[in-house]
Amino acid sequence: MLFVMVTILIFSIPFIWVVWTLMDVKSGKRKKIVWKSPVILLIILVFGSIFIHIYLFKMYGFPIFLTKLVYLASKKCMKWHLKMHATCRLQLLLY
Repeated sequence: MLFVMVTILIFSIPFIWVVWTLMDVKSGKRKKIVWKSPVILLIILVFGSIFIHIYLFKMYGFPIFLTKLVYLASKKCMKWHLKMHATCRLQLLLY
């Protein structure tokens, strides 16, 4: 859960930056809203996240998109300690 909260905070930084400069424009401290730098930061964060997910998928087999169905079925397979991969895969398809 901590990972999710930290991720939300990190990906909120560009939006907070835009809102902050919007408040500066309204108060008269700036003439224009700074939007290019936050957009660049958001793009860097998104591509960094994609690269990390691809690395984790290729190295450790973590799914890129974790769905509840796959998570529950794989948890069930791990719980029963099934040794045969085919049985576990069949259970994933039937579950």
